[in-house]
Amino acid sequence: MKKEIVLEANNITKTVSGKNIVSQFSTKVYKGDICGFLGPNGAGKTTVMRMFTGLIRPTQGTIMVGGKDVNKDRQQALRNVGAIIESPIFFPYMSGRKMLQNLARLYPDLSRKEQLEQVEAALSVVRLTEDADVKIKNYSLGMRQRLGIAQALLGEPDVILLDEPANGLDPMGMRELRELILELREKKNLTFFISSHLLDEIQQMCDHLVIIRNGKLVTQGSKEELIKDPSKRLEDVFVEMMTS
Repeated sequence: MKKEIVLEANNITKTVSGKNIVSQFSTKVYKGDICGFLGPNGAGKTTVMRMFTGLIRPTQGTIMVGGKDVNKDRQQALRNVGAIIESPIFFPYMSGRKMLQNLARLYPDLSRKEQLEQVEAALSVVRLTEDADVKIKNYSLGMRQRLGIAQALLGEPDVILLDEPANGLDPMGMRELRELILELREKKNLTFFISSHLLDEIQQMCDHLVIIRNGKLVTQGSKEELIKDPSKRLEDVFVEMMTS
């Protein structure tokens, strides 16, 4: 059975001051997959993620989400996307619930009752219901990351983009985040595109891998295709690619 493409980049290039930050990058992300997006610092990962979410426009190429062109029909295309790009922005004096209730107003096609229902559903999914009325300034980093994912779940997107979501988390926080992502894929058939430099985490949760260097695609494929030797870790394969 042919899998549905939910996110597609076709030869996207981003040029800044005459320099290509991303060059002729193409990939396809399929429904229900957890796709790891890897590359060394400065490889262009965040630039790609920002283009995927319409925060910046590609100099060339197209980005399609659910068959809609992000540059030509941004509102409709991004209706199916939830994202945390770089660090999520919070208002520390607000409670988690109040912040999400305010953000839910960004979905005017939903009634206020539906907006509030989505907030409560998102809090439940990320296991923050009991702490929903605590001020965000008192949240741990792991709780803030889960609140960020709750924010990304508002509007019931099909695909969620996460840029370095485990940065700064301790091992327990990383495990909770990984389990949450796997659970959301299992229960809601959500698709994830996750950039990270934590290769062990990516190996444990991703089905598909996309690797870039200097803004150019190095390789992509299933985890099994890229890690052919089961005795090797993703870190070994990644280092070999980056040094060859």
